[in-house]
Amino acid sequence: MFLSDYTPYVLIVEDEEDNRELLSVIPSEEGYQVQTAQDGLAAISMVEQIKPDLILMDVNMPRMDGFEACRELKKRHPDFDIPIVFLTGQNSMESIVHGFVLGARDYLTKPFNIEDASPCVKMAQEMIFRTKIMGLDIRSSSAPANAPSATSAASAASTVWIIPS
Repeated sequence: MFLSDYTPYVLIVEDEEDNRELLSVIPSEEGYQVQTAQDGLAAISMVEQIKPDLILMDVNMPRMDGFEACRELKKRHPDFDIPIVFLTGQNSMESIVHGFVLGARDYLTKPFNIEDASPCVKMAQEMIFRTKIMGLDIRSSSAPANAPSATSAASAASTVWIIPS
């Protein structure tokens, strides 16, 4: 397979349908194939089917929250180093630290500008293509030390969509 033939997958895990649709915009525009799940249990099932290259996951969801889903994914698939970005209204330092301890690559607090997710998607895409070029398993690489953080990215877009908390 040629690198140009590879289409990365992003999995969006969000219980609010309107938010799932809005969150799908940036990855779709970046050339990702987008799949969605409405909660953590559905996300675990999807990961086993499609092995996504990036997961954008809400924290507060019914049945299984994002933190528990992340913990379960890491337990079931320790060989998959899929970047997970948490999206949540929980903005306490304790919650943010907990997300990173569980293995998150980034943590966006709601409400946020949809364009804030773009650097996360671009960072993951760069990691995917860089490891494909080197011939490595794309899920075994780690984020570069100087990888951009979506939480510090400024939006230059003229259209601003706000994801509600």
